[in-house]
Amino acid sequence: MLGKVARLGLWPALGAVMMLAIPVLAQTVDPEMALFQQGVEHYNKGEYAEAKDTLDEMLSLKPSSQLALRMRRDAELGLFARMVGEGDRELAATAQKVIEMMNQAVRETKREVADPEKLLTDFQSPDMHAYLAARSLIVGHGAYSVPYLLPFMTRQGARNQMIAARTISTLTDIGRVASMPLLEALASEDETVRLRIAATLGQLGDKRAVASLLGICEDPEASEALVEAAKEALSSITGLSVETLGPAVREYEILVRHYIAEEATSVGYVYGTWQAVWSWKPEAENLRDRLSYELVPTYLYYQRQATECALKALKLDPGNAELKSLLVTALCRQLRLTRALARFAESEQIRQDAAARAAQLEKRVPVVCHLFDADLVGKALQEALDLGDEDTSLYLVKVLGTKAGLEAGEGAQALMAALDFPDKDVRYQASVEIVKAFPDGALGNPEKVMQVLSGALNPARTRLIPSLGARAAEEVQIIPQSERAETILLAATTLAAVNPRTTEYPLGIAEPPLIAALTGYGESVSLAAVENLKRFGSTDAIGPLAKLVSGEETSPELKASACHAIAAVVARTSQELPAETVEVLNTALQSEVQAVREAAAEAIGVAGVTEGEILGLVETYASGGE
Repeated sequence: MLGKVARLGLWPALGAVMMLAIPVLAQTVDPEMALFQQGVEHYNKGEYAEAKDTLDEMLSLKPSSQLALRMRRDAELGLFARMVGEGDRELAATAQKVIEMMNQAVRETKREVADPEKLLTDFQSPDMHAYLAARSLIVGHGAYSVPYLLPFMTRQGARNQMIAARTISTLTDIGRVASMPLLEALASEDETVRLRIAATLGQLGDKRAVASLLGICEDPEASEALVEAAKEALSSITGLSVETLGPAVREYEILVRHYIAEEATSVGYVYGTWQAVWSWKPEAENLRDRLSYELVPTYLYYQRQATECALKALKLDPGNAELKSLLVTALCRQLRLTRALARFAESEQIRQDAAARAAQLEKRVPVVCHLFDADLVGKALQEALDLGDEDTSLYLVKVLGTKAGLEAGEGAQALMAALDFPDKDVRYQASVEIVKAFPDGALGNPEKVMQVLSGALNPARTRLIPSLGARAAEEVQIIPQSERAETILLAATTLAAVNPRTTEYPLGIAEPPLIAALTGYGESVSLAAVENLKRFGSTDAIGPLAKLVSGEETSPELKASACHAIAAVVARTSQELPAETVEVLNTALQSEVQAVREAAAEAIGVAGVTEGEILGLVETYASGGE
């Protein structure tokens, strides 16, 4: 302990720290905090009635915002969320009130520090009343006070050690929210600042600091004192040695995964509408301004933090494929969220902000995806599939379809895995991209691919979308007729590129939905369906094709195409046409449109009619008869 104090340059301040312990300890005996802790203990023991009564008594005392913030720090809201969801009804009602109290305290945390110079002067005052009043206000500003406190961490010498000790003590009282700006400030070139931040992080006990502290331990340019401070902080946070924990890149990967999955119990709960993403600006003139933040909407915070952490880790290991894939996943999830909120957010401000962010991400995310190879994007797709993220998975499937070098590697395997995804759109798009990339059916199970692609031709479709308010899934029919037609057309045109003579795909699986798609989805879909039936349709297609030919509303182009398809099926199967189909073709032969007459003649020519009937028709047209 004494060696640690010496390294931090706080030797003469040790007595001062002990003096400070008196007012700090006084805060812990507030009756509200005592009741709060008792209520949590009762709940953990399963004593729900006692927990309710104790928490009700605590609420009746109307705790201050500062106490509410301390309560939130000491017991995450997740505990009270469990009380609401798992406890008895009366306890749940009380727990909900506690949550509301904590949320209100967070809302009252002020970003703007009023009259900071006076506040900082009072913080340094030898007058304990002035100091404690300033300290209380600083704690109330939460993480936003950290830039103002940072210069005090540079103080050295006997006169200034009291200020440095006060600073560390105050940062510790601010709690976990101080960790994020402090982690950015670890980039400072000031050795004293870095030493004291490491010590503070150890006292805060925030596991989000583990990766950064391990990075210091692995830095060959870090001083022996700084490495030792980082090791002690890691031991305080985890109870483990550096050798047991490392390496830093692995811890970063774990942290990024927690952020991507939005595991609040690991990376902290967030409240309110906006959150601060902190960064270090070494070019700024003074230390306070080097630590800055950008406000991002709460819905985007976790993915943004995942992105920033992945970028930090990649500086340590630029070739790490896992981190690159996680970076792509986080970026794509940002794009998905901003697109959704731009449409569905209740607040006009959030909608406009989301639209602006989406516009930027739509330019940047594809570039990042194309900077990486197909296998790496495939790893990102697998991450999205494992998370059950429909829109991100769909986006990455489409990106993979445009990638060069999509062979039997991780990109191709991820597309095959997408065939089993619960969301139909993801499955359908994956089947399309597989068939486009492997028209010979060389990848995976050709029958399975064709079964999924055939499903895309099926017109009866619904889709699950998230309810942005409650984040629950509600099934709604959101795909209009025109959009379903686009999906069918995509599947049909994809099949058109497959050579029936050389492919391993059992194309017959697609015939029934192609026949169903002949009508009801517009001319383009009908023509695409007819073209596929022409290439690999069976005799089952002849009747539906004949109906197209005889249809009064069928366009001449579609009639001619259907006649050619009938001819191709007959020629391929040597099947004699039913009499009613021959009659339809004879009627088409009288069409005023030359292309229809020619196509009908082709079909009749292979239809198996008698030589006499053919000769009669030939004689009619050859002699110019009507």
